[in-house]
Amino acid sequence: MDVEISRIVDTQCEDLKLLLDALSVEKAVIVACSSGAVLAQKFAYLYPERVMNMVLVDSYFQEDYTARGSKMKGIFEVCAWAAHYLPAEMFIRSLRITYNKWLSAYHILRKELVHERTTELIKQRLALRQTDSYGFALRLQIPVLVVSGNQNEWALEQVIRTAGKYPSARLAILEDAMYPTHLCQPQLFNRILLDYLREQHSFQRAAAGN
Repeated sequence: MDVEISRIVDTQCEDLKLLLDALSVEKAVIVACSSGAVLAQKFAYLYPERVMNMVLVDSYFQEDYTARGSKMKGIFEVCAWAAHYLPAEMFIRSLRITYNKWLSAYHILRKELVHERTTELIKQRLALRQTDSYGFALRLQIPVLVVSGNQNEWALEQVIRTAGKYPSARLAILEDAMYPTHLCQPQLFNRILLDYLREQHSFQRAAAGN
């Protein structure tokens, strides 16, 4: 994170490539959640030879901040980020109420909230806003599995629209789950993921590649 904001995502892609090199992994399946999907897509765009396919969870394209009215929304978003500097204890009760049905997700999100590194989080989000994930998606020819829960209608609608933009994508909607879908229904998500990878022959291709 100690680089210019415009270089953060590129640097993270380079770090991921170096990690795969260190692990002697020639080709990988990239599984990413939420804004992490932006990094995954740019990595696949920069290093297509290193990615077999992708699984994107709760991922949707950001708004065009040059569009009418969107600049104001961007200002409100930045103001909302400032709330992250408030004590984490102020948000724990509402988090507990929201995730009352999904306690495993609650405990993970609570830990993340308590140990949040706010300045780095904001720098990361600013970097992601400068990244054209939609443009990358149109260029990706690899198989993509797009996953979302069914408990947030707005988010689900955005994810469905996102899935329709990939040249080769499949949509999986998990019942009784909301963001983050894979934490609300981990066993179901793992089963869907494994079935997808078997269908894509990812295990055989990985063995052949290594």
